[in-house]
Amino acid sequence: MRAFRLRWPALFAAACAVSVVHVTPARADDEAVKRAREVYEQGLKLHARGDYLGATQAFARADEASPNAVVLRAALDESLRADDPALALTLADRASRDASLGERAAAVRARFSGRAGRLVVRCAVSCIVTRDGAAAAAERPEWVVAGRHTVIAQMGEEAETRVVDVPATETVEIGFKPKPPAVVTPASPPAPPSPIAPPPVTEMHPAPAPAADHGSRSL
Repeated sequence: MRAFRLRWPALFAAACAVSVVHVTPARADDEAVKRAREVYEQGLKLHARGDYLGATQAFARADEASPNAVVLRAALDESLRADDPALALTLADRASRDASLGERAAAVRARFSGRAGRLVVRCAVSCIVTRDGAAAAAERPEWVVAGRHTVIAQMGEEAETRVVDVPATETVEIGFKPKPPAVVTPASPPAPPSPIAPPPVTEMHPAPAPAADHGSRSL
C-alpha cells in the first residue's frame, strides 16, 4: 500500500485557498468557510500532538461545514493513522464525490473493509436513535466496527433497546415500531342486587272462645 505523506502547513494553505476560490460571496457560505478553517486548524494542532483520531474527526467536520477535496484528502490520510474503521470507511464513501480522491479512498477500503460492517436502523414512526451511547442515523446505512452494538430508538415517550451483532463486510437491518396500545376490556357491569325476600307471613289463628260458665245447680 502506498504511503501518503502530508506537509501540513502547505496543505492548510492550499485548503484555505481552495475554499476561497470555490465559495460564493453569500454570507452563509462565508460563515461556513470560516468555521471550516477554524475546525481544520484544530485538526492540525491535534495531529501535531499525535491525536490522530481527533485530527481525523476535525478534518471530517471541516469538510462537512464546507465540502473541499483538499480537506477531505487530509481526513482520509489521517484516518489511516487513526485506526478507526467505521470513520475511515465513512470518509471513503464520502470521497466518491470527487474522482481525484479515488486512490486514497481505495487505500482506506483495503485497510479497513474487513473490520467493519453496515448497520441500518429503520423506524415505523419518527424516532431518535442512539448507538452505543452516541447519536446515530435512522433510515440509512452507517459503518460500524464489526461486533456487538446496543441500539436505542426513542419513539415519542416510548423507548426500545436492541442488542445486535454486525459481522464484518455485511449489512444488518433492524426495525423498530411502537407497541400497539393495550386493549382495555371494559369491566363487566355489577350484578343486580338479589331481591330481598319478604319476611315470612305468620298465619294468625283466632284464640278459642272460653267455655261458657253455666254455674252450679243444687239438687
